[in-house]
Amino acid sequence: MSDDDFNPETWVAEHGDLLYRYAYSRLRNAAAAEDAVQETFLGALKARDRFQPAASVRGWLMGILKHKLVDHLRRSARQVQLEDEEAKRLLESPLMRYSGIPT
Repeated sequence: MSDDDFNPETWVAEHGDLLYRYAYSRLRNAAAAEDAVQETFLGALKARDRFQPAASVRGWLMGILKHKLVDHLRRSARQVQLEDEEAKRLLESPLMRYSGIPT
């Protein structure tokens, strides 16, 4: 592999569309897919000294993206769980019991 193959300045142009399409196909949310791709490029820049020259840049970036997607899905699951617990506490609160609103 030449040094040109591992040039961070070309990553967006060469791999951005593929990464975005993959992220969008998993998340079905344009903003979340864009965020995941941006986090991928940021993570790749931070970890570029750990890149193995025998690997392809595209495959390496896809691996990072897949980890970012897992992180996103875990955060989303926690957020929904917290919102459910908060709603349950609100419904069981004295304010709701004495408000006359059926729960």
